[in-house]
Amino acid sequence: APAPAPEEPPQAPARPEEAETAPRPAETPADPLARARELVERGEFEQARGVLAGAEPSREARRLLGDVLVALGRYPEAVAAYAEAIPEDDDIAADSIRYTIRGVLDAMGPEDLGRVAAWCPFCPEGGYARLRLARLALERGDAEEALARLEEIEADFAGDLLGASAGALRRHLEARRAVRPGTLGLVVPLSGPLRAFGRRAVRGAVLGAGLFGDEDPGVRLVLKDSRGEADEARRQVEALAAEGAVAAVGPLKGEAAEAAAEAARGLGLPLVTLTPAGGVAGDGVFRMYLPEAEEVGALVRYAVRGLGLRAFAILYPDTPTGRLYRDRFWDAVVAEGGEITGVEAFAGDLASAGAAVEKLTGVYGLTPEEIRARFLEEERLRLERERALWEALGVTPAEAALEPQVDEERLAEYEPKPIVDFDAVFLPAPSLTAAQVAPLLAFHDVESVRLLGIRSWTYP
Repeated sequence: APAPAPEEPPQAPARPEEAETAPRPAETPADPLARARELVERGEFEQARGVLAGAEPSREARRLLGDVLVALGRYPEAVAAYAEAIPEDDDIAADSIRYTIRGVLDAMGPEDLGRVAAWCPFCPEGGYARLRLARLALERGDAEEALARLEEIEADFAGDLLGASAGALRRHLEARRAVRPGTLGLVVPLSGPLRAFGRRAVRGAVLGAGLFGDEDPGVRLVLKDSRGEADEARRQVEALAAEGAVAAVGPLKGEAAEAAAEAARGLGLPLVTLTPAGGVAGDGVFRMYLPEAEEVGALVRYAVRGLGLRAFAILYPDTPTGRLYRDRFWDAVVAEGGEITGVEAFAGDLASAGAAVEKLTGVYGLTPEEIRARFLEEERLRLERERALWEALGVTPAEAALEPQVDEERLAEYEPKPIVDFDAVFLPAPSLTAAQVAPLLAFHDVESVRLLGIRSWTYP
C-alpha cells in the first residue's frame, strides 16, 4: 500500500504586522491640467495635447491647449481652442485672449487663414481671418480680390469695428487706384470769416506750383473750400482722395485740421496742415511749422553757438502767444548757458511798446534826482576820457584837475543814455507788429544788437 502523504507542518500564526488589514484605497490619478503643464515645461507638447484631450474642457484647459497647439504649429486648431476659452463675464480676460488670437492669425499663411474663415465666417475670429486674406491679396497686388473680400466683410460685419476697418481699407484702396499723378489738393476757407487767409494760401500755392510759368509744371491744383469748419474739411479731404489727389495741403485752423487729418489717415492721403496747433501731425499727416519749443530751441542754439551771443532781452506782446514764446525762449536760453537781462511786455499800441523799450534800457520813469545823478556820471566819464587823451599827448591843461560840474542848461536838455546790457532782443510778434516796433529800438538808441524773431516773419 502506498505510503501515506506526509502531513504539512502547521504554519505559524502570522505576526501582527503581517495580519490582513483593510484594503488600501486606489491612488488618486494626477490632475490632467497639472500634468499637462509639467509636460509643457519639458517641451513635450504632443504628450501634453493628449493629456488635455481627456481633461475636463474648462476655460483654463482650453487656453493651455491653444498654447500647446501653437507650439505644434497647428494654428487653426489653436484659434478654435482659444475661442472656447473666451469668458463672457470678464472683459479684461476676454480682450487678452482675443489679442492672442489675432497674433496667431497674423502668423498664418493663406491656407490656414482660409480654414479659419471657412470654419467660422461670421464670428470675430473668422472675420479677422477674412480681413487678413484681403490684406494678403493686396500685398500680392491682386486689388480685385482684395476689394471683393473687403466689400463682403463690410457687409457681413456692418456696425462692427471689423466692418468699419474693412470699409476704411476699401475706401483707401479705391482712392489709391484713382490717383492721378501731379494732382495736389488745397483745402482752405474760400468763404466764411477766414476767406481772406484762404485766398492768400491759394495765391501762395499757385505761385509755388508755377502754374503761370512758360513751361508746364506737371501740377494740377484742386481747390476745396473748407469754410473754416471741421465737418466740411473732412468731406473735402474725402472728395480729394476720390478725385485722385496724391497729397493735400490745409486746412488753416486747429479743429478743421484735426478733422481733415483723421480723414486723411483713414484714406492714406498724405496731408500737410497749415495750422500751428500741436497734436495734429503723425501717421502720414505733417505740420508746416515746428512746435514752438523746437522752433525757439533752434533759434537760441544758433544765436548762442553760431553767433556767440550770451545776453538776451525779451520784448513781447502781452498775448497768450507772446507769453508762450517768452517762456519757451527763456527756458532755451538758460539751457544753453545764456542770460536773460531784461523782460518787458507791451500792449497793442506804439506808446506801450516805446515805454517797454525804455524799461529794458533803464531810462523809463527816472526821477529828477536820478537824471541828475546819471548826468554827473556821464560827465565824469567824459572828463576821464579827455584826461586820458591829454596824458597821451603829454598835455596837462588846467581843466584836467576840475571835477565834473552840473551845467543847468545842459541838464535841462539832457536825455539819459540807454543801458544796453544785452546782445540781442527777442521780439516774438507777428511780422506787421515787429515792423512797427523794431524802429523804436533805434529811436531809443538801442544799437548794435541782434533782433531775433519767430516763424511768422518769413511770410507776410
